[in-house]
Amino acid sequence: MQELKINPTFRDLIPPLSPYELEALEAELRHWARAYAPIITWNGTIVDGHHRYEICKKYNLPFKVQRVEDAHNVKFEDENDAEIWILENNFARRNLNDFLKGELILALKPRLKKQAEKASKSNLVQFQVTDNQESTDFQNFGSRTPKSQKEWHESSVEGKLGKKAGISREQVRKIDKLKEPGVCTDKEIKQLREGKVKISKKFMEKRREKRVEDLQATEFPEGKYRVIYADPPWEYGDNRTSGMGGAVEQYPTMPLEDICNLPVPEITDENAVLFLWATTPLIQEGLDVMKAWGFEYKTLFTWDKVRPFPGNYNSVRQEFLLLGTKGRCLPDCDGRPQSIIRVEKGRHSEKPERFREIIETQYKYGNRVELFARKKMEGWDVYGNECA
Repeated sequence: MQELKINPTFRDLIPPLSPYELEALEAELRHWARAYAPIITWNGTIVDGHHRYEICKKYNLPFKVQRVEDAHNVKFEDENDAEIWILENNFARRNLNDFLKGELILALKPRLKKQAEKASKSNLVQFQVTDNQESTDFQNFGSRTPKSQKEWHESSVEGKLGKKAGISREQVRKIDKLKEPGVCTDKEIKQLREGKVKISKKFMEKRREKRVEDLQATEFPEGKYRVIYADPPWEYGDNRTSGMGGAVEQYPTMPLEDICNLPVPEITDENAVLFLWATTPLIQEGLDVMKAWGFEYKTLFTWDKVRPFPGNYNSVRQEFLLLGTKGRCLPDCDGRPQSIIRVEKGRHSEKPERFREIIETQYKYGNRVELFARKKMEGWDVYGNECA
């Protein structure tokens, strides 16, 4: 039997067969007592047919060998060219799930970049792939930021490859994040490769885990505050994507007990005011938190979001900003704002700045703190893992 060379790098580029696929291939080759398709080689090294070759060796089955130049009319200048061909060849040859397709695309990107650089030096530029600075900052895990020119070039390549493979650029981005060192365990990667776990579900799970970790590592404010503004990451008890716009998929939620147990009473003045956001189905929970933090409910503001979305019992277009006080804490001005504020909603869970303006107008004096803040605002201390 002819001995062929195996390059471990070439072999490992090929997505592994599932036990079922391997068993089926082995049964087919044994039935026909031969390899039905030739083993493709380049300089005596296998570039297509690794599994068939191993099975034929195992059962001493005959096989044919063809050079890649003859079988596919291609010529490789170096191993990088061969690796690109192997990767691209697998898009058409295998029934791959999206995760495996994404891994092929991610493996192609640096090789295409290397090929483009080589072509550029010889004035044979056919395309350009520019590497961008890889981000390992999981604070921005899954976030979208304006693309630089370099990122635009790379995204364009991802898009073209994704179109060829039948996978979206967004899926490639998520797979890239999931494959960053330390994000997924070997077991989780194996499940993704076998299609046992959805990419989007695992991506959201890992993003939530990181944000929870960051929040736990964030120090709670010190000192005393007269004005407290809070938008808790409410947990919805039915394990859906909240039914109110997908909270569980957008940020790390917290159980009611954990929110109630935050040391807010320790940082409030004797006379203080609390502005607390609560969604329509969680008004009671909002009142429970207000009481646990040492405040007495007084009134509320209604945010009219303009565009409704379906709730379980009616079409919902409002959210509530509960107001409670500790001691005596009336506003510092004579004017009173309207209780219903109409502002079209923006991105998920983001609150209009109009409400902050109302708070700052009504309560001009004293220290202010925002809990679960998204960003640092002038005149406010903050607690939150999304703050820049």
